[in-house]
Amino acid sequence: MMDILKSEGKTVSAKKIQLFFQLYGVLMVAFAIIGAFRAYTPIPYSDMWPGGVEFYARIVDGDWRAWFQLHNEHPNTLARLSYYADMRWFSGLGRSLIVTNYAIVAVFAFVLCLFVREADKGNKADYARTSLYCFIVGSAYYWCQDTNLTWEFQVSFFWAQTLPLCALLFLYKSTLPQVSSRHFWLACLFGVASVGTMGNGLLVFPLMVLVSIALRQPAKRVIFFAALSVAMLALYHISDDKELTSQIVHNEHNIDSLSNKYFDMLVFFCAYLGAPFSFVVGRGAVGNYAATPAGVVFLVLSLFQLRQLAVTRNSLQASLLGYVTFVLVTGVAISVNRIGVSGPTIPKYTTVTLFGWLALLAMFTPQILSLLRQRKRAACALLCIIPAAMLAGQTPALKSRHKEVYRKTVDAVALSLGTRLQTPEIANIWVKPVLVAQKKHISIYSIYPYRDIAEQYGTTISPAAARPASGGLSSVERLPYDNEFLRVSGWISDAEHGEIPQLVRCLDEGNTVVGFALTGARDGKASASAGNSGFQGYVKASVIGATVTFLGDAPLCQFKVQITPEPLRQ
Repeated sequence: MMDILKSEGKTVSAKKIQLFFQLYGVLMVAFAIIGAFRAYTPIPYSDMWPGGVEFYARIVDGDWRAWFQLHNEHPNTLARLSYYADMRWFSGLGRSLIVTNYAIVAVFAFVLCLFVREADKGNKADYARTSLYCFIVGSAYYWCQDTNLTWEFQVSFFWAQTLPLCALLFLYKSTLPQVSSRHFWLACLFGVASVGTMGNGLLVFPLMVLVSIALRQPAKRVIFFAALSVAMLALYHISDDKELTSQIVHNEHNIDSLSNKYFDMLVFFCAYLGAPFSFVVGRGAVGNYAATPAGVVFLVLSLFQLRQLAVTRNSLQASLLGYVTFVLVTGVAISVNRIGVSGPTIPKYTTVTLFGWLALLAMFTPQILSLLRQRKRAACALLCIIPAAMLAGQTPALKSRHKEVYRKTVDAVALSLGTRLQTPEIANIWVKPVLVAQKKHISIYSIYPYRDIAEQYGTTISPAAARPASGGLSSVERLPYDNEFLRVSGWISDAEHGEIPQLVRCLDEGNTVVGFALTGARDGKASASAGNSGFQGYVKASVIGATVTFLGDAPLCQFKVQITPEPLRQ
């Protein structure tokens, strides 16, 4: 890709510069879309069970308070509109939510491009501005945040980072001469919407107060934003879970972080800010070391822009700096809460800092466009190093995630049976939402093969009509957190035609259903022609020493095997 910029002279043609960045933008977005298809599974993940599935069940039951109650410390009200729509009109399988994630990223990139246009409005639109547009759009889909892009619950997370930028854009527009008051009211509207996303949405109106003071706006505007800040905080407090708030405020971990871990928290904070660069240089130990100095650079550049603002009083720069401050304060909160619990560079946290870096980049629009317009080969090559490295880092989106997706589908079988795969404290969080979803046949419990698993468990089925199957067991394992179930792995296919059933029922010697398994894995003991005939699932531990029938469903086929009591893998 760098060959595009080759030139025999000391300058590079404008056409080649634009082509490079256009290709970068298209490939980054295309790879991210492919990654979404590869990572997709209809199984709700983590917080989606209580936050999305259980929420919808409560609304169906007429509990309107579910719209406004906090999820952990986050309002999530705006995202719940998307959760409801997905459950109501798209079977609750998460596809529409993933599309929404990608659409919100597009909104963020579009709004930031509007800032760039405003920063360069004294010049005609040209290849340089188009190139910067393409870099912003492509980078907004950087795969360092794959966990968020492919997690249906993160609609709220993307809104939480995008709506504050929208509010600040209209705040900037409201400061321009000879404009109507609608921009001011739009800024207020987006500010209120931000509060309905996540806890950090409460920062928006206080930041708008600071930006208005910095730009010496009329006192009545400052007072109005301050009043909205108080009002939003009061609304948050009304919908608050008092016990949860007490746990957050009096959390010993947070208190210890603030009292005794100043240096560790500073290092965590800097690494958090520089997290996207840990992916740019290739992750691993090198990536972890790169994140901290990159975070220091973020702080230095932010302070530089603050110093410039004190001189210029530029309203555009003030609004963008307000967003950068939003990212910084969010980072401080995450550092206090997560130090010692998780790493600062995990993909879940990189969306905030990635968007922060792009906003900081937009603050340097005049300087960047000046370099591109000079078309000097050395400068252009320097500006293209990071895009080339980011594009290389986007290629993992193209890799197969079959094993990960298959594991989640099998985990859904465990959830359906009430099997604990995690510590009781964590597993118990999902029990109620899963039971509610099974009862109401919503989300995955509206589709095959999960719909009737819980209802069929413990019933009696006759396997007499089933044809012989080619199959066997490859492993039987005890579970670390549940003594009532075993994990079984093996392979199965119709012996005559080689067809592979999707669902496998496990029957004891009395033909009672004692477990389920799903095919889709490649089992090393199966023949090469058997395809993904490998299965994994869960059966009651009481079958140890007994003969179990593994009954495939569509095609109806079976094989029997004795579950040997020892040795069992731990």
